[in-house]
Amino acid sequence: MKVFAHSLVVIALLVAAVNGFDVNQNDYTQQSEASQVGQVSPASQVSDDSPSQVDPVQQDDGCTLSGSYIQGTNVSHCSTVIIDSLSVPAGVTLDLSNLWDGPLLKVKGTNLSVTGPGTLDGQGSWYWPQGQNVTKPVFFKLNRVVNSTLSGFNLVNVPYRTFSIGNSNYTTITGLTLNSTAGNGVAKNTDGFDLSKNDHFTITGNRIYNQDDCLAMQSSTNTVFSNNYCSGGHGISIGSLGGDKQDSSTTVVGLLVKGNTIVNSDNGIRIKTITGLQGLVTNASYIDNKLVNVKHAIVMHSDYNKTKGGYSGIPTSLVNITNIKIDGLSGSATNLYDVVVNPDVVSNWEFKNIAVNATNVGQCSGGPSNVQAPFRCKRLLHTNNEDVHDYSHRSRPRGSYCQWRRLYSSEVTQQSQENQDYQVGQVSPAFQVGQDSPNQVYQDDTCTLTGNYINGTDVSQCSTIIIDSLSVPAGVMLDLTNVTDGANIKFQGTSTFGPKLWAGPLIKLTGNDLTVTGPGTLDGQGSWYWPQGQNVTRPVFFRLSRVANSKLSGFTIENMPFRTFSILGSNYTTISELTIDSRAGNGSAKNTDGFDLSRNNHVTITNNRVYNQDDCLAMQSSSNTVFSNNYCSGSHGISIGSLGGPEQNVNTTVSNLLVKDNTIVNSTNGIRIKTIIGLKGLVTNVTYVNNKLVNVKHAIVMHSDYNKTKGGYSGIPSSLVNITNIKIDGLFGTATNMYDIVANPAVVSNWEFKNVAVNATNIGKCNGGPSNVQC
Repeated sequence: MKVFAHSLVVIALLVAAVNGFDVNQNDYTQQSEASQVGQVSPASQVSDDSPSQVDPVQQDDGCTLSGSYIQGTNVSHCSTVIIDSLSVPAGVTLDLSNLWDGPLLKVKGTNLSVTGPGTLDGQGSWYWPQGQNVTKPVFFKLNRVVNSTLSGFNLVNVPYRTFSIGNSNYTTITGLTLNSTAGNGVAKNTDGFDLSKNDHFTITGNRIYNQDDCLAMQSSTNTVFSNNYCSGGHGISIGSLGGDKQDSSTTVVGLLVKGNTIVNSDNGIRIKTITGLQGLVTNASYIDNKLVNVKHAIVMHSDYNKTKGGYSGIPTSLVNITNIKIDGLSGSATNLYDVVVNPDVVSNWEFKNIAVNATNVGQCSGGPSNVQAPFRCKRLLHTNNEDVHDYSHRSRPRGSYCQWRRLYSSEVTQQSQENQDYQVGQVSPAFQVGQDSPNQVYQDDTCTLTGNYINGTDVSQCSTIIIDSLSVPAGVMLDLTNVTDGANIKFQGTSTFGPKLWAGPLIKLTGNDLTVTGPGTLDGQGSWYWPQGQNVTRPVFFRLSRVANSKLSGFTIENMPFRTFSILGSNYTTISELTIDSRAGNGSAKNTDGFDLSRNNHVTITNNRVYNQDDCLAMQSSSNTVFSNNYCSGSHGISIGSLGGPEQNVNTTVSNLLVKDNTIVNSTNGIRIKTIIGLKGLVTNVTYVNNKLVNVKHAIVMHSDYNKTKGGYSGIPSSLVNITNIKIDGLFGTATNMYDIVANPAVVSNWEFKNVAVNATNIGKCNGGPSNVQC
């Protein structure tokens, strides 16, 4: 499928989940190519029985593609194209028995607005094990895109390069997440953004987790790459660059690289040109960029052998590298420099305000003579805490080899890691950790956990814990139970948890005055568990045990195997602005409750988005709980229970619960109380205020007949759990049945329902409620 002039072009892959991926067109100026076939159906809805293709649903020049895609569908007349959970059949755009070069998706046009929040999944795990010597498809190609914006969606599991951008002008890409961390070192050549022959292109505020260049400039003019987060790749690169002559395809001019963070990468900033070939790199400025655990901070090579795919050591490239400015580079690296350039083609470099904390100086060969003035060569002794010795080389011959580095405000005198004796599983206080050592990095009181997690890693001395794209092995718990009081815990990147049938939890947190923030993602690999059904042991995802005076906010939990949060024995704690998402389960992700609460006091859960396939909230017990302003989709609603025990005590009591201003969408229940037959307990002082229902089956559900053994309602309301002082004040929206009440009249009292304005198809059933409530 190709769409020109203002719309989306080819999605050429089985897209696992594309939820709400929009392309808006401001005005249509070109006709679609004659090769396009297929018509957009003007139907307002499409039957499930229609043959494989779900034709675009058209309304007011807007089209939706969902279900199974048919090759050649024509959306050239659509002002808005929504691609929602589209399945592109094998053989139409991707023959899974053969490899091809893609692209999986192509966009061309003017004045486009391409937005999310959907996800495009390239199924990279199928490609990565086959190595680098097979043809793999580019993911997303932009060709002749003008005056456009792409923002707010995700691309995951990239087979090869993510964005290939050519001949495009005055366009911005912002707020995307590019994530191939699942490749765990084998997702080679997954460049973030490859640019060729563009003008005035801006890439800003994106998060890239990949295993090749974050940015790869082949050619282009007036490019801005700013405020991006690059993790696990080869850094921000110009090149590899060079051709038979210097022309628009071999020229990079006017590049601004500013305010980026480069983490756990081979390189920081890099220029790489090809031996024997010509071209031009000029007016490139690198301003205020930060490095964290980078191998080589500043890389300039004129010796790249493209045939062999590596540096030759002989800098014979004829690409001119001129007017290069580095003003502000901070952070940590192993080597400050890796410079091997042809002195005949480099000129006018300016390096200043470089404050990289590097273990070694590295190599510097062939750079222009003017960059030597601000520097003094240093030799650092890293053993036995000997003094740092100073050697000045102010008049080094141009092109000779010298280990030199920028003077720092505070010199590094710390011993190198190999001279320390840290046990496996501890956090090593090193600036850089080798590939064969546990990937936990410690500096000052900040610890970074990345790579492969080691069971028993001690973070008790860390005031800040950064968990960045961590891989937790199957059957191992990420242990955050010994964190220091007042610690800041930050999730970055996508952390994964290996699948295994066990009870978990995958993460456990204990402590006081904690702040747990994102914007990272925790992936529970639920697709491995869900097909095995409900009768196998599955791990709880995130357990909060004895957490007090703390806040959790701003991260994502996806693909839960079982319950998401199990919260117990915790006090005065708030959970807000999380996204909990098991939509990929598509109905099979059973028991993926959002929040399960037991024996807590003053816990607030507010402003979260929960997409799951069980209760959004499940109150087993707790007091003084607030559940407000949450969005619950696809669930069993907001529930108390199932509740009951041999006696009424703290384990079987829910008191003082406020459920306010929530939205419950496409769910089995709206608000529900569910108690167990024959057992005791108490539900009291529960208030539901101004909640909204959208397409809910049962609006108000109260059951005293839950049979826990059989996992369903028995129809005999013999529970002895008292349900008293229940108030509903404001409930509106849509439902099939207004009521589903089967209560024990002997244990219910003082219910008040008012301002209930649900547009329900049926009244439903209402048995056993207190006499003052009339259904």
